[in-house]
Amino acid sequence: MKKKLLISSLFLLSMGTMANAQSENALFFDNIDDQVVVASGSSAIAGSTAMSLTMWVNPQNPFPAFPDFDGFAGIRNNADADFYMLHLNTTEVEARFRNSTGVNYDVVASGITLNTWQHLAMTYDGTTLTVYLNGVVAGSTPATGTIANSFEDFLVGNLLYQGTNFWFNGQLDEVSLWSKSLTPAEINCMINGAIDPTSPSLELYYRFNQGVAGGTNTTVTTLTDVSGNINGTLSGFGLAGATSNWVAGVTTANSTTIADVICPGSTYVFGTQTLTAPGNYFEAFPLAGGCDSIVQLVLTAPVINTAISQSGPVLTAQQAGLNYQWINCTTLLPVAGATQQQFTATANGQYAVVISVGSCSDTSFCANVTNVGLIDINGSAVQVGPNPFSDQVTIDAGTLTVDAMISVTDISGRMITQFTNKNRNRIVIDTKQWNKGIYLLRISDTSGYMKLVKM
Repeated sequence: MKKKLLISSLFLLSMGTMANAQSENALFFDNIDDQVVVASGSSAIAGSTAMSLTMWVNPQNPFPAFPDFDGFAGIRNNADADFYMLHLNTTEVEARFRNSTGVNYDVVASGITLNTWQHLAMTYDGTTLTVYLNGVVAGSTPATGTIANSFEDFLVGNLLYQGTNFWFNGQLDEVSLWSKSLTPAEINCMINGAIDPTSPSLELYYRFNQGVAGGTNTTVTTLTDVSGNINGTLSGFGLAGATSNWVAGVTTANSTTIADVICPGSTYVFGTQTLTAPGNYFEAFPLAGGCDSIVQLVLTAPVINTAISQSGPVLTAQQAGLNYQWINCTTLLPVAGATQQQFTATANGQYAVVISVGSCSDTSFCANVTNVGLIDINGSAVQVGPNPFSDQVTIDAGTLTVDAMISVTDISGRMITQFTNKNRNRIVIDTKQWNKGIYLLRISDTSGYMKLVKM
């Protein structure tokens, strides 16, 4: 089965707010010890002649100053590998690029405000270092060189200076690192929407859409790189409550998260992708003006246990609480009325169960039933048949003891007939007058019963 998801640009815009409310989270950093460490993150831009760093920030330290500068994110070893941004003072941001020869280039940009979300970007194109605040150039300086060091960590919410931690106070979201110089148009598209994780030269991208905003998130200690390169590790976070935890993040008009289900064995068409497994997927849908609407699809698959157990003619699906239809494996037709978790075969053959949840279903293996018409008596078997029956039922009584009690009741327990074996090898029960339905045959030498069906 193939499921196809067609999404128009107009539809994306109309559903963006609804979808963003589902999982647009951020991280709150407490200015004490919270940070995210991306091991050897400098390897992502080592040797690149161009690079960019972008993020959404919501700073909350009213008076940052040494030794309490607030590090937003980046790489910094103060020797041969710096590419970072920090909150320098109440209204200014410092951006620094230091090349492999130790020469640093700084831009101090003004206009940052407290307690509100704003977008920051710094770009280096091989000749110029530029800082953008909310898509507008806030400062630039000539710069040259590259970073050759591949072993420096990329930090989020902290930067290091000669053993001093510049812990951040506030919230961060949508942090990305590129091995290219982003254009003003690309930066403005980011401000109005998310980033396509499949973009060329995108090296690290953290959407922060994890955990439960303000909830208990003690198990969510990894910051996922949705570009698939290097995940970050959370350190120092309390991960419960309104601070030092996952919190509600920034929302943008052209970023959409939707959820759907893929059934076992089926395919799912999402834009240009044909999917066969659950997971998180992204697709860019072009919009007017040159930007894309980025849709994240959270695709899940129902977990259906198709195992069945067998005890003689009684088959039981191990998956509880779903919908069932037992089928004959030879004809592939459903068995009439067999829609419960347990099924008792009334004829020899092969049977399987189709288990359904929502629009999805899966089928068990075929169980071989060969003992319909047999009753076990102390390790031997008595043949009873035919079953289903019409005018009579015959019992092969050769192995029964003399005076064994034989009884038949209807499904409600009402006695239909009862008699003892008189050392006969073959017992015939006249059933012409019986109503159609289910009957239970019991023999005193046995520990169980047999279900008989009159057609």
